[in-house]
Amino acid sequence: VLAASGSGGHLFPAFVLGMEEKERLSKKNIQANLVLITGDQALDKNLAQNKKIFSETFHCKLAKRTGLVSHIALCAQILFLFCKFFIKFLWSRPELVITTGGVISIPVIYAARLLRIPVNAYELNATFGLATTAAIPLLPYFYSPFSYEHAKWRPCHYPVRLEHLPSGAQAPTNKKKFTLFIQGGSQGSRSLNRIMCNAFEAYLTNKNYFDKKIF
Repeated sequence: VLAASGSGGHLFPAFVLGMEEKERLSKKNIQANLVLITGDQALDKNLAQNKKIFSETFHCKLAKRTGLVSHIALCAQILFLFCKFFIKFLWSRPELVITTGGVISIPVIYAARLLRIPVNAYELNATFGLATTAAIPLLPYFYSPFSYEHAKWRPCHYPVRLEHLPSGAQAPTNKKKFTLFIQGGSQGSRSLNRIMCNAFEAYLTNKNYFDKKIF
């Protein structure tokens, strides 16, 4: 079971981790079914629809945190979803739950842990997100590519979608040449990448370009 919502920075890593786990099991001649639990926003639906790797997908309604009333509604929804997935997990007994962030992860983690179902929780931000903060009391440990001064932290690689690398792409071999690596994983990454490309083109025409800019 994969649980992620609200951002490409949550969903794309979940897809990668799910496929890695499926491939790992296939090498042992074990067939695995992937189930996705996510939100009902347009982004969640579009990204899930584009992936044909799931045997089942749950789109859950979650209120936006914009005021007191919406926060109360969100707490009620989390409680309802906890009960829903507790019952579902009680009958289906998934072998593993993987979460990568988003509010939807909170009820999923609580339901799974109370049923003693293993949970691999990933914190892919440099600071604790809401899901990790709320669920960490029930987690034996959590994974993150960022270093945390926390007893439950375990290091891991960042789940990157390697299928989007250009064909034949290789790491730079000239160590004397200045190399800038840009990585983006959420909704704003395309805009940030475009800004960096435009800035680099401006630098090629004017070597003093960055002396006049403050970022």
